[in-house]
Amino acid sequence: YQPKRVGSILNRTAYDTFGDFYQGLQDEIFKYLSTREVNMATLIRFEKLWFKNMILNMASYLYYQGVESFFNVFQNVPAFIVGAGPSLKKQIQKIKELQNDYILIAVNTSMPYLIEHDIIPDFLITVDPQDKVYRYFLPLLRKKLERYPVLIAEPTISPKIVKSYPGNVLFAQIEFFENWINQFSKPKSKIETGGSVATTAFSFARLIGASPIVFLGTDMAYTNKTLHFRGAELEKKWLYGAKRLDSMENMNYLFLKQFNLSPHDGFFGDTVYTDVKFITYINWLEKSFQAYPDLEIINATEGGIKFQFIENKKLSEVLNEIENNKDYQKKSTLNKTLLNPDFNKEKELLFGEFEKIENEIPDLMMLAEEGLKAANQCYQKIKDKKNPDIKFLQRMDEIDQKIMKFQSSGLISLSLQKVIHQINEETESQYTQEEKNSDDLKALRNSIMLYEGIIESSGYSLSQIRKSKKYFEILQSKIS
Repeated sequence: YQPKRVGSILNRTAYDTFGDFYQGLQDEIFKYLSTREVNMATLIRFEKLWFKNMILNMASYLYYQGVESFFNVFQNVPAFIVGAGPSLKKQIQKIKELQNDYILIAVNTSMPYLIEHDIIPDFLITVDPQDKVYRYFLPLLRKKLERYPVLIAEPTISPKIVKSYPGNVLFAQIEFFENWINQFSKPKSKIETGGSVATTAFSFARLIGASPIVFLGTDMAYTNKTLHFRGAELEKKWLYGAKRLDSMENMNYLFLKQFNLSPHDGFFGDTVYTDVKFITYINWLEKSFQAYPDLEIINATEGGIKFQFIENKKLSEVLNEIENNKDYQKKSTLNKTLLNPDFNKEKELLFGEFEKIENEIPDLMMLAEEGLKAANQCYQKIKDKKNPDIKFLQRMDEIDQKIMKFQSSGLISLSLQKVIHQINEETESQYTQEEKNSDDLKALRNSIMLYEGIIESSGYSLSQIRKSKKYFEILQSKIS
């Protein structure tokens, strides 16, 4: 039902008698609401960016095979997931020693630090759609490497990364675009993301058959009251912004203070502090750990939180056990093609879709503009306490039916998610008091929002399709 406000009222006698049970219920409510809050904020913030990035990344999406190319390839090969938590720095030398024998899966935030220490991961994970993530790739792009990690990504990541990345880029499929993409492209496999690079890295490690899966630098907390390890790109950005009266320590303190931090059991039996975002990722990981009880998973971060349902051990202990266990395998060099043999065929089908959409959009925009005009006229009549002309209402119905028949309407709706969400959820903040008191005005306001959204999204989609064609030209010139 998506209630806007949720609270819990406890029966004191029952709570005193069955305290653990009722506390468990409260924890479940908090976990659910935290996850929903993060998911909703992500949708509202990124829906248009997802759309733009996906369209511009179509050239590389079709050019390479999908993430399934590596599924079950590394059976019983230990894999180390390298996060960018504050505890990473003290483990960097050991990571350097193990890189030649075992699988290294790095998240994008840890990559600059690894490159600085001559560590080249086998796989690099990125999922965030924002352009600012591009800066994590700059050290890698500026340095001539003997080989480059295979980039594992969602197709909604920044096109700046995809266009300039010198290595192979393997995409996973996402539900956001699934039905539209599958019209012209062979389906790629999905990876459960859990909302972060660390959770995505775990899903990928599980799917490639790795065992054990070992977490490093995955604090999921503000260890030693810091946000990231010393030397991280984000930390450098903060450092450059620090002033005499606004020191790095003070900036960290103010950041931590403004968030509602929660205590959590720490790796060493201490208490560490984490926030809603991290709690969402922790909950997701711990549910995954429970779902795969036979999979050997170890947290060797040596800092941050203590995970439930898996072992928490020092890295030196983990390495000793791996070296003494004859069942574990060392990785072998993979020389396999990762290019899509059906690239030209799928490109032709995509360009056919683009052509249909480019031909349809002008007519779609004209209809939406007519609908907007009719909706505004009806709205003004009702606002003036008059009955709207029935012909305008009938025309709006006709327009709505015609809009639904457009082949491009499915694609347009992908860039309309925010408007659709507002209408479905009836977000009160979008209505005036007069509209809140009148169902007719509220319904017409929804129509006005939808028509305006269609007009804006149609023009936006058209411009992104034209850019996407240019990206295909750039790719063709790169490979020819």
